[in-house]
Amino acid sequence: MLIVGRDEPLQLVLFERSLEVADHKGEICFPGGSIEEGDSDAVSAALREAFEELGIPPGDVAVLGCLDDVHTVKSNYVITPVVGHLQTMPVLIPDPVEVSRPIVLALDAVSAPDAWKLEPIDIGGAMREFETHRIGDARIWGATARILRAFIDLWRHVSIPTSVQGLARQTEKSD
Repeated sequence: MLIVGRDEPLQLVLFERSLEVADHKGEICFPGGSIEEGDSDAVSAALREAFEELGIPPGDVAVLGCLDDVHTVKSNYVITPVVGHLQTMPVLIPDPVEVSRPIVLALDAVSAPDAWKLEPIDIGGAMREFETHRIGDARIWGATARILRAFIDLWRHVSIPTSVQGLARQTEKSD
């Protein structure tokens, strides 16, 4: 999860997955992916993937910490959300094989009380209700929504409005 900005309003960087990827075609997600040979941990994998998917230089990202693991419903993955920060928005260079389009959202927009709705979604022939946030005709749901909602809860816990530096200090205290 990449947060961009010095103070309010902060932005989040996500993207819509292409229809060429193996799993979660067309879904909105954060940059990231599987730990591969050469990655020392989830943090190094997240930084590598953000570079591969959107051209974000790993050395420019200040890693603030990790959120609790999240399980995916459809593909049975376990995700370790890594939270990073950039002071200014980088030039995003999407990998056309993995990324249909980059998406930049204001943190305020997804943390507003009316930003989330319950929607029925077909999971393998069974309709289930999920919290969703609409972005035009697309939606954030599933693991990405759970990660984002967990982050928003943490963000509120450290007192919105606050700076990213305040969140970093709060994260350090909890370690």
